[in-house]
Amino acid sequence: MEFHQLKYFICVVEEGNISAAARKLNMTQPPLSTQIRLLEQEIGNPLFVRGPREIRLTDTGKLLYERARNILSLAERTMDELENQKNGIQGRLRLGVVSSVNEELLWRYICPMRETYRELTFELFEANTYQLIDKLRSNLLDLALIRTPFPVEKDLLVTELWEDPILVAGKSRFFSSVNGDNGVSMKELSRLPLIVYRRWKSSLDQRFAEYGEKPAYLCVNDDARTSLSWARAGLGVTIVPKSALRSMLEADPAARKDEFWSFPIGLSSKVCAVTNRDGYRAPTAELFLRYIQNFPGED
Repeated sequence: MEFHQLKYFICVVEEGNISAAARKLNMTQPPLSTQIRLLEQEIGNPLFVRGPREIRLTDTGKLLYERARNILSLAERTMDELENQKNGIQGRLRLGVVSSVNEELLWRYICPMRETYRELTFELFEANTYQLIDKLRSNLLDLALIRTPFPVEKDLLVTELWEDPILVAGKSRFFSSVNGDNGVSMKELSRLPLIVYRRWKSSLDQRFAEYGEKPAYLCVNDDARTSLSWARAGLGVTIVPKSALRSMLEADPAARKDEFWSFPIGLSSKVCAVTNRDGYRAPTAELFLRYIQNFPGED
């Protein structure tokens, strides 16, 4: 199994058929078909179910597609690091981030860091916390910026960056009966239609149970951006980190504070930089960790 065969296979999958892949690869169709057949013979199973106009992946093909992308990404990363080491430059940082951290990351660290390290470039991967941890362990990322809660295991090196208050936010009409001077109580919160990020639901359930209240969940979803979108549409109120809400308000002048209110609820989330504890760590990851420890950014 050769790298070029994996590249051909990925291209066929992503283009949807052999002829389109051949055009993209600037080669004729027969040699491309031959390479795919050789790959199938080596594996011992068909990779595609071939139809008259399109092809579909078999279970074997689906597994190979996932693995092939990881293999080629790791090979590319290795070549980058060897080239950077030879040239003595900072190189590329493969950085994973959860969506609720991305905007804050820019103004806290990336923009000021680029002023000092002009040769540093970035490859950004956005996913949820658990997907990013898996990519770290597969050596597909140099470093990930994720939020608590997540399981801290011995193979991970965790550096806390900042603590973010968790707020309830939504259209002002939802808070007409809320005092708000000391935040929103769990009793008041239980009466509101809640739009929450799935990972925080268990923490909220526990918090409500401590106060003997039962929440009214309107929507449970997998992304803080979705929560904010639903709240902006006036469907209910969302539970989000302060930094994610601030980014939304800054990006959308229409979401004025007199229309979109927010209050603390007595919870917080920590943003952490995570790398693999053992084994090789890319110089770009070491550089980023040193930078954020010496320059913690602004609140």
